[in-house]
Amino acid sequence: RMKVDGEVQSNTTIDGRGSGVILDGSGLTMHGRRNIIIAGLTITGCREDGIQVQQGTRGVYLTGLDLSACSDELVAVTNSSSEVTLAHSVLHDNPKGILVGGADYLPGDVVQRVTVYDTIFRQVSYRHPMCRYGWVHLDRVTIDGWMGQAVDARFGCRVLITRTWFIQPPGNKPRKAV
Repeated sequence: RMKVDGEVQSNTTIDGRGSGVILDGSGLTMHGRRNIIIAGLTITGCREDGIQVQQGTRGVYLTGLDLSACSDELVAVTNSSSEVTLAHSVLHDNPKGILVGGADYLPGDVVQRVTVYDTIFRQVSYRHPMCRYGWVHLDRVTIDGWMGQAVDARFGCRVLITRTWFIQPPGNKPRKAV
């Protein structure tokens, strides 16, 4: 268990697979970086986002992550960042899942490309993802319960959903998935 306030540099791999590494209280940020791999970490209790990919960051591969209990999104990809993949991960116990596109007034985010593969959302209320502009591909994603819209696409964002499961919470009225 580590306390980290981490700006990740370009051309960096952080591999915690098999080590039980837990970042507690602060997440990881990437601002204008390139070529980053983050694998096998638990990130929890963040004061902001669990993982922030911002300011034109490119080429980020996030895999084998356990993300929970952050003050804002578990993953935020904003400000023209692109080529981001989240795979083989679990996002849980947080109101907000993934944000793609920082604000309604940032049409530069149209360049964003995000893939979410083989990932589970459990006890995440909404934003699986919420996308403004850009493009998102959800493949082999499980969304276990949500409130409102599970996937929220605005301002021309395109979302391709393949082999994805939307599991309705027991006893609740049907909700709109997209």
